[in-house]
Parts: sequence; C-alpha cells; structure tokens
Amino acid sequence: MHDALIELSDSSLALQKSSITLPAADKLIARQVEVFTARKHSNSEYYNETCQAVASGSFKGVFVETSTGKEQYST
Repeated sequence: MHDALIELSDSSLALQKSSITLPAADKLIARQVEVFTARKHSNSEYYNETCQAVASGSFKGVFVETSTGKEQYST
C-alpha cells in the first residue's frame, strides 16, 4: 500500500504542474489506472491489505478514511 501511495503522490504532483497538457494528463491517469488494476488482479496481497485497512479504518497506525474526493476544504 505504501508503494501505491507514493505512486499517487508522484502522479498528483505531475498533474499539478502548470506545464502539463491535457493529453499528457490523460495518459498519466490511464497508465496509473492500468497499474492499479493489474496489481489488484495479479497480486491479491496488495488488494487484500488495502481492503482490510479501509474496513478497519487504520493502516499501520494511520487513520484511513474513504472519500469521494469531492469535499471542499477551506483555508
């Protein structure tokens, strides 16, 4: 799961760059979806660990929360 979080962080940073184009962003997102889908099917250890973390609400002592990603945060 740690690897997946690092990959998501790297993708997020790449998508936030002002120089990224729409085709490049689409390609990056599509690739990441393929990687996670392949990981889910080829190595159930990651998938099972993720499901357990979400179900218990904790991953190695860190609070895990499910989200739609649409929440608005004010600063």
